Amino acid sequence: PLDVMQGSEPNSCSASAHVNLFKEGSAGIQVYRSRYLLGFMMVGTAPQIPDGDYAATMKLDDHPPVKVKTHGSGGVYLIVLDIKLSMALRNVKQLTLTVRGGDNVFDGSRLDEAMDAAAKCVGIPKVTDLAAIGWGTWSVRPGEKGDLACHATRHGLQVDSMASLHPDGRFTFGPAWMGWTLQRSDKVKATFEIDEDTPVPVQLTTGVKTASFVVDKGFLDRLEKASSITWHLPWGEFYSEVDGIADMRKSLADCLASRSEQK
Repeated sequence: PLDVMQGSEPNSCSASAHVNLFKEGSAGIQVYRSRYLLGFMMVGTAPQIPDGDYAATMKLDDHPPVKVKTHGSGGVYLIVLDIKLSMALRNVKQLTLTVRGGDNVFDGSRLDEAMDAAAKCVGIPKVTDLAAIGWGTWSVRPGEKGDLACHATRHGLQVDSMASLHPDGRFTFGPAWMGWTLQRSDKVKATFEIDEDTPVPVQLTTGVKTASFVVDKGFLDRLEKASSITWHLPWGEFYSEVDGIADMRKSLADCLASRSEQK
């Protein structure tokens, strides 16, 4: 049977099926949702999973294995999934997780049920309707609790994109992902490519799950024409779809104007 549980963080639910074929353990899906981020994780138990953070591979049926980052603690493992891999798990029959040379083979035939159950627990009625849950579109919202800015988020296949328009006119932009745990307010050097063009150097300011920079007004025209961005960050390379930035900025301006009228 599926075990559905509320997660330790608000708006987080997990659903697991005990499906390890050859060893004791389980595999399941956790869905995390907030006003800012939405993501999927594979969670489960396997007694031989070592503690710590390390690279592993995940093989879906007979497809080539893909590299994943795994966190293990006390026999419990957690793998943050991008949306492409999350959707692929819905159709898998057998899943092989290889950690430090050891295979954990799971029956994946009910992972779609686990994903649906966890998604419904956080208020997502149909997880495969990506547009309805914010993939491929910009979602604009006002800040909360003294935050006078307006913010926009777009969920991507590998990484999310976030933008903010502040009352003083500053427009900040950058990547975000629920799988990151960064030091707040760090300054990091990175580069990014717009539509696979020449890399642009940038200094990003980090949040726990975000990294952003203030966009120079002279650079806005180029950014607004972008359809994709590849981020080369100190902790990895990430691709995001970003088309529609011009319309998103107009929506942010309307959001700020509406807040001013309400004062």
